[in-house]
Amino acid sequence: MQLATIAVLLIAPFIAQFVYRYLTNPLRKIPAAHPLAHFTSLWINYVRWRSVENRTLKRAHERLGPVVCLGPNEISVNCVRGGIRDIYAGGFEKANLPETFNWYAFFTNFGESNMFSTGKNKAHSARKRMLSNIYSKSVISGSPALLAQVSIIIFDRLLPRLASTISNEDQGLLNIGPLLNAATMDIVSGYIFGLKSSSNLINDPKQLSWFLGLYNSRRSFNFWPQELPALTSFVKKWFRYSLVPQWVDKANKEIEGWTKGMCQSAAIVMSQGVTNVADTPVVYEQLFAALSKEAVKTGEDGKDRSSLAASEVLDQIAAGFDVSPSAMLYFVFR
Repeated sequence: MQLATIAVLLIAPFIAQFVYRYLTNPLRKIPAAHPLAHFTSLWINYVRWRSVENRTLKRAHERLGPVVCLGPNEISVNCVRGGIRDIYAGGFEKANLPETFNWYAFFTNFGESNMFSTGKNKAHSARKRMLSNIYSKSVISGSPALLAQVSIIIFDRLLPRLASTISNEDQGLLNIGPLLNAATMDIVSGYIFGLKSSSNLINDPKQLSWFLGLYNSRRSFNFWPQELPALTSFVKKWFRYSLVPQWVDKANKEIEGWTKGMCQSAAIVMSQGVTNVADTPVVYEQLFAALSKEAVKTGEDGKDRSSLAASEVLDQIAAGFDVSPSAMLYFVFR
């Protein structure tokens, strides 16, 4: 009897805190994707660990509506009006946590933050303003540099590559997926760095295989550092054990080195002067100028901004490369 009383006394404060947090949490009014969602993040973390998040959330939205609760501090929004538009235009703070607990910190490169990994709204907005105009629809559709870059990539690289498939020993068979990845990377990096400094994966199958191997091999190991960064750091610090294989860090470093090489080449082109419009490093040129201007304003004009610029463009490369090939592949098979 005494042991039971002691056990109740020990457990009661935790239960009381649990109930209090639930009753004071406004998200409890939002339909839960799972019975545990209002109480703990264990369920949604398990879903992400199994890599079935998209299909799980699709079913949850079909069943419960455009806004569903995934955890005590997390919701999923699947509508524009009354949802995504209000969030992005409403001044919502991205994050207010130390870097160890910050989900966005996973997306830093070279140890430097970028627009996406920056949590605070003010800093995020300042970085966004540096580049938002050159990614606007009007600038992209009217860019002489991008027109020249895309023309060369499509007519001088991609179409000849497709034509060569008809006459080679593969008897007209072609795995279109990697080729679409190559075309996407060449276009994205071409706009950022200019053709002279960017990738040419369409004409370099060996480098394409190398890059896709590095890029895709890391996907299965993103869960721990991305979703549970504090736990990942704790285990590594106190137990000397890494939840992520060391070769993943090596792959990240190789991709960073590849990106840094394109940055350095673009910087040389800028210093020597652009003679061919297709070689214009549209994004990198504006980004570096904006970062230099910011450095003067903050009194840090003597500080090297190359790693900061490299972190920013690597984030943009990843964003463009992750989405576009899937859309193109869907279009081809439709």
